[in-house]
Amino acid sequence: MPTPGTFWANVRFMYTLGLGSVPLCRSVERRNEVMRRIKAAAVFVAVLAGGLVVTGAPASASYQEGCFGQAGIFKDGTVVMHADWNNDGYTDECIGIAPDRTIWHAWRTSQRWEQLGRKDARADCTTGTTGVSYLDLRTVNVAVFGKGTWSIDFNPDDGWGAWHKTSDNVVCY
Repeated sequence: MPTPGTFWANVRFMYTLGLGSVPLCRSVERRNEVMRRIKAAAVFVAVLAGGLVVTGAPASASYQEGCFGQAGIFKDGTVVMHADWNNDGYTDECIGIAPDRTIWHAWRTSQRWEQLGRKDARADCTTGTTGVSYLDLRTVNVAVFGKGTWSIDFNPDDGWGAWHKTSDNVVCY
């Protein structure tokens, strides 16, 4: 952080750069020049203060979607599936792919989104769900680009099983 004694020295330096000598006017070229110099001054002041200026898009784009009152962050280009396991017309479980490609789900009685299956499981998109309501059997399908479609099954006696490859084809929703 600059000391108070250096403030006027910094202002004089900015003035020598021409940052204090451009009058505000209505000319587009002059206004653009003023804005360019103001941005340069803001960067200069941030550097003096030890700040970090970050611009650009985030490393991985994402979006937020809620399910059962729980907000989750998901990878752009993917769809959060709303599974209706008992065929009553209402969502029973949501399944989505996070920006880091991990697979998450939330259901009516969950208090938060939880990872589905192994913690190291990764996917690029969801591909569908199937269920047999009278047996309470469920299957979630995801795809991994270049690796095919993978499924995980649920049954009431054992819970969720292990991920297993079901196809070499990849079809994303």
